[in-house]
Amino acid sequence: MSLCRRVCNVWIPVRRQAGLGRRRETTKSRPGQLFSLRQYGMTFYSTLVSSDEATVEYKHGFPVISVTLPSRNERCQFLVKPLLMNVGDLLKDLKNEDQGISRAAIFSEDGTRVSATTPMTILLTKNFELVINERKYFIKPPSR
Repeated sequence: MSLCRRVCNVWIPVRRQAGLGRRRETTKSRPGQLFSLRQYGMTFYSTLVSSDEATVEYKHGFPVISVTLPSRNERCQFLVKPLLMNVGDLLKDLKNEDQGISRAAIFSEDGTRVSATTPMTILLTKNFELVINERKYFIKPPSR
């Protein structure tokens, strides 16, 4: 037995489930619409990061740098081991991951180039700028 009722200009078939005596409602979506969110009363939002932004966040106790690589134009995450790595190791990892990187460098806030032998523990204490080819990313490390 199938009954229909109209809710928000959408016809909703109402069926009885066997043995439960309650009604289960399923929605018939409009053409081109997968389902209606109105009936659920939910609001979805996204915290997408723009493609021109690089971020540092801590996962499992380690800083992770997320940056968009130029060749594939997709975000990639790099795990940083602060006590074992230096700036040169990070730049080498970037170049190994994307062969389209011809130039990578890190600059301090005042525009001074950071040496490849600088430990990552020192770099992650202040804001810095990561330059990949001609694209610049301003990175603000989170406070620990």
